[in-house]
Amino acid sequence: MLALLVSMLVISLSIPPTQAQEADIFRDDFESYAVGTFPSAGGWILVWNGKGNQYQVITDARYHSSRKSFQLWGTYGWSAHAERHFSMTASVIGFEAYVMVEDYPSSHSSASIGFWNREKATWGKYYAIVEFASDRYIRASSPIEAKNLQPYAPRTWYKIRLVLDRSANTFSVWINDELKASGIKTNDTYEIDALELGSGWGGVQC
Repeated sequence: MLALLVSMLVISLSIPPTQAQEADIFRDDFESYAVGTFPSAGGWILVWNGKGNQYQVITDARYHSSRKSFQLWGTYGWSAHAERHFSMTASVIGFEAYVMVEDYPSSHSSASIGFWNREKATWGKYYAIVEFASDRYIRASSPIEAKNLQPYAPRTWYKIRLVLDRSANTFSVWINDELKASGIKTNDTYEIDALELGSGWGGVQC
């Protein structure tokens, strides 16, 4: 499952780093939704439905904190993707989320989370994402660069933090509060209009 506490980081680059201010764009722990429903009331949109609408739901079978999480489950040839739109012109944005996958995918990737724009390409354009790949590594990816960050284990929660500097078109990723990579190159980051959550062709419950 993918249980998510999203805190968008908005940091002004015009003041010293020690005085940087953060402001939430949105935050969601999925507690306010009924089990078995899609969290559309929170602004989430189901883009592709993977194994079927009935699998892209709030669940209490797995959770990191509180009692619920948001489950996505793709299948080979048809991913499950949800997005939450936002509008923000800040130079620095980011998110934190807890992510878990039930198993290793035999091919492709299982879970993904990151910034994208669905309308910029046939299958959406990803600007800065973290994915759980079939080589059993957590990977940071952009249109122009990819880096393996660390191995992962099924049925284990990982705290993912990504901070994107749009003025430099680079981003950094922390896993469980440990910096794993910085200066990962990307491009066109002012085109971003949503946070994406996904379960890919690997067909793994996330």
